[in-house]
Amino acid sequence: MTAHFDTGREDERLLHVRETEEEDLARILAEKYRYKYTDLTIVPINVDALRLIPEKESKEAEVLAFAKSGHHLSVAIHNPQNLHLKGVEGALESQGYILDRFLISRKSMEVAQERYEDLSMASVSRAGTFDISAPDLAALSKELSSVGSLREHLTKAFEDGNYSRVSRVLEEIMAAAFSLRASDVHLEPEEEGVRLRLRLDGVLTDIFQFDRHAYRLLANRIKLLSGLKLNVSDRAQDGRFSVPSATGDVEIRTSLIPGAYGESFVLS
Repeated sequence: MTAHFDTGREDERLLHVRETEEEDLARILAEKYRYKYTDLTIVPINVDALRLIPEKESKEAEVLAFAKSGHHLSVAIHNPQNLHLKGVEGALESQGYILDRFLISRKSMEVAQERYEDLSMASVSRAGTFDISAPDLAALSKELSSVGSLREHLTKAFEDGNYSRVSRVLEEIMAAAFSLRASDVHLEPEEEGVRLRLRLDGVLTDIFQFDRHAYRLLANRIKLLSGLKLNVSDRAQDGRFSVPSATGDVEIRTSLIPGAYGESFVLS
């Protein structure tokens, strides 16, 4: 019997090993420089924080802001010895920000910087308000006027295991829900993944299957948007947010229920 060598699987395994080693090195360097460590491929990025450092300066200094609370700002740094870093940090501190520094890997920085592509669509976001303008949402609704077009967009968003576009996914789901006149949107964790369903003409229709990683990122965004507690996962929560439209804001209710495989969301 001739042994079969699966080169594709072996390449994936080697890539995973390299990425794991890179994250381990980032943890070690974080201790050396007395920074905290984080992984921005799995941590939500706040667009209001991100916009505080212009994209050009972010790339030059290898730093970006990913979370803020009042005057406390979390910044992710790839190279603490970068010559442009002190200038960026000084500018932020001169604005009154207290910096909480995190060290990240090269992969983490590259993925996070792709979020700058979303800033042209997003306005200032805050709990309770959807961060996309009414004209942009209307244009996206026209583009996503069928179940097939939504599935195609969602498939493309996660191709090649790239999760950097998760911030765009909720906009696409809501735009399609408006266009298709869905009465509610369901995210339902199951044993094999997480199912997205829209209620169309009174019937729950299967739309897409998310993996666990994509779901966690999407769930965190919905929680932040709806004013729900991120650190609570063992009890039901209810929240609300508004979506801009040409005729005025539309209020969306978020219901969250814990289950055997995770938290189920209903947006109605």
